[in-house]
Amino acid sequence: IGDVQKLRNDLAGALKSYEEGYEIARALYSQDKSHAERARDVSVSLERIGDVQKLRNDLAGALKSYGEGYEIRRALYSQDKSHAEWARDVFVSLVKLGDVRHRQNDKLQACAHYREARRLNAVLLAAAPDFHTLKTDSEELADLMQQAGCGPE
Repeated sequence: IGDVQKLRNDLAGALKSYEEGYEIARALYSQDKSHAERARDVSVSLERIGDVQKLRNDLAGALKSYGEGYEIRRALYSQDKSHAEWARDVFVSLVKLGDVRHRQNDKLQACAHYREARRLNAVLLAAAPDFHTLKTDSEELADLMQQAGCGPE
C-alpha cells in the first residue's frame, strides 16, 4: 500500500503505511530474534520510512531511519559475509546514508559512506564479476561520489 501511496505522491499516507509495516515487522522479530529474515524485514521497513522522510525533506528523520536499518544490515552481514543479499543491503544503506549526508552538506561523512560502499561493491564484484546490477551500482556510485566532490581516498 505504501508503495502505491508514494507513487501517487501521498507521502503522509505512505509514511503511515510504512510505519505500520515497521511495527508489524518489529513485533514479529521480537518474537524470534534468531530469525535473520525477520531482522532483514525490519531493515527494509526502516529503509522505506527513510525514503519517504527524505522525499519530505526530513533529513534528520531519514538519517535516523537509514542508520537504524544499516546497523541491522551490518549485523546480519557480519554473521555471514558470503551472503550476497545481505552484503548488497549494506551497500544500499551506505549509499542512502551518503545521500542524506550530501544533502545536509556534510561532505566528509557523505564521502566516508560512499567510500565504504565502494569498497564493499568491489568485494561483491570480485565474487560475481558478471552480475550486471553490481556493475550498475558501481557506475551510479561513481557519479554520486563525483557530485559530492569526493576526491581520492
